[in-house]
Amino acid sequence: MRAGAARGVVPLRQLGSAIGKMEANMRSAALALVLGVVCLPGCELALLGALGDDEPDETLAPPYTYEGQGTIDVRSARLSGTMGHVDGFEGGIWLERGFDYGGQSSVEIQSRDASANWAVMTMVTVEGGLAHESLTPGASLSFDGGYATSGRPMFISVLGCAGSADGGWDFDSTADHVDVQVRQGSEPGTQVLDYAATWYDPTDYGGHRLGRQTVTGSFEYRIPTTDAGGTTAPPAI
Repeated sequence: MRAGAARGVVPLRQLGSAIGKMEANMRSAALALVLGVVCLPGCELALLGALGDDEPDETLAPPYTYEGQGTIDVRSARLSGTMGHVDGFEGGIWLERGFDYGGQSSVEIQSRDASANWAVMTMVTVEGGLAHESLTPGASLSFDGGYATSGRPMFISVLGCAGSADGGWDFDSTADHVDVQVRQGSEPGTQVLDYAATWYDPTDYGGHRLGRQTVTGSFEYRIPTTDAGGTTAPPAI
C-alpha cells in the first residue's frame, strides 16, 4: 500500500471519475425520458398534458385557474361519425373540458360505450385562441395541414383518438381537413363551435389503411376573457 493512502479510502482521482460517470448517466437518463415523451403518440401526449389538471387549487374560487393557463367553460358537447375502427358512433359524452394558454385554446371531448367496447376522443386546438376575432357568429372557416403550429395568426386542428376503451387507443391521428362554423350561444358571452374533421386515408397503429373518415362535433363555450394580471378568467356558465 502506498504511503499516505489508508485502507478503504478511495483516492480523490477515482472518486472524481466515479462522480463524473454518475452525472453522465443521469444526463443520459433525463435525455431518454425527454425523448420518450416527445416520441409519444399525440393522444398519449394529450393525456399526459391533462395529468394534474383534475386537481385544481381548492383555495381558488371557481372557475379554478392553473399556473400558466385558465379553464374554459364548455358544455353541450356532441360527437359522432367514424374514427379508427369505431364506425357510426354517436353520443356517449362523458368528458368535456377546455383550457386557455393565452393565445391558444384546446377543448377535449371524450365519448364511450363500455358495453359496446368503444371509445373516441377529439382534441380541438385553436391557435389564436377561442377569443380570436375571426371566431364570431356566422363565421365559416376551413383549415388544411394537420397540427396547429405556433406562429400562425389563426389555425384550428383536430386530433382524433379511438379504441376499445378510453386510453386504450389503436388510432391516433390529426385530421387532414377541418371545417368550422360559429353560432351564437344560448346566452350572452357564449358561442357554439361546430366542426367537421376529415381524414383522407389514415392508418391505425398496425399500419392498416382505413379509408376516408369524418367526425362531426360541437360544443358551447364562454368566450375567454383576460383580467388585468393576464390570467384567463372566464365567468362560470
